[in-house]
Amino acid sequence: MIHHIVLIRWREQTSAADIESAVTGLKEELQTIDGVVEVALGPSLCLLQANAYNYALTARLRTREALLAYAPHPTHQRALGRLAPLMAEAVIVDFEA
Repeated sequence: MIHHIVLIRWREQTSAADIESAVTGLKEELQTIDGVVEVALGPSLCLLQANAYNYALTARLRTREALLAYAPHPTHQRALGRLAPLMAEAVIVDFEA
């Protein structure tokens, strides 16, 4: 199983309404991509430490090939198009477990 993790820091001027608009339906949309098993996303709780990243998205994919097909997939590209203008920074980590 491949785990795809995205940590996001929103731009200072990004409002809660902007974020809500961008992420509404995102989980369901990304889960339609072949090879995606599960998507979870939400704001950081910041309970254990203050963190520069205030939002996270994780996707579990069946195979490495599914991950390679995920990035250029039109559904993923549309999602990225909604999120990218709101982001100050993002860190992406993929691992197999």
